Amino acid sequence: MLNKLLKTRKFLNENPKTSLKSLIQETGLTQGEFDFLINNNIVERRGKTKGTRFYWVGRKPDYTMVQDFITNGDFIETQSMLDLIVDKYDLSVRVNDNITLRLISDRSASLRRDNGEEVVFNDPVRLKDILSLIS
Repeated sequence: MLNKLLKTRKFLNENPKTSLKSLIQETGLTQGEFDFLINNNIVERRGKTKGTRFYWVGRKPDYTMVQDFITNGDFIETQSMLDLIVDKYDLSVRVNDNITLRLISDRSASLRRDNGEEVVFNDPVRLKDILSLIS
C-alpha cells in the first residue's frame, strides 16, 4: 500500500490535470481508496467537470499513514509477506556463530549473543552500522 501511495503522490505532482480513470490505472488504487484520500484531505480535487485537477496536499506517505488507513478499515489489502512474517512469527537470522538477529516488530530488532546478552534497536541506521561491524 505504501508503494501505491508514493506512486500516487508522484503521479499527481507531475500530472495534476488528469482524468480519474487514468489516475486509478496508473497508480493501482481503487476508486474507494482514492475517495478515502479525497475525503480525508490528503488529495484535493479542484473542479467537478472537464479540467478537474487533483493535488496531493497531505503529508508525505509513510508507514504510519498506511497503518492509519488499515485500522480505519477503509483500505482492505492483503498483508505483504514481510508484514505477515513480522506480525505472526518470530523471525531470527544467525549473523555469525554466536549472534542472532531477531525481528521483533516492523520498527525494532534485537541482536542477541548465545550467552543471553541482548540489545534492542529502534533505529535502522544504527542497526546497519552495528551489523557492518560484526559481519
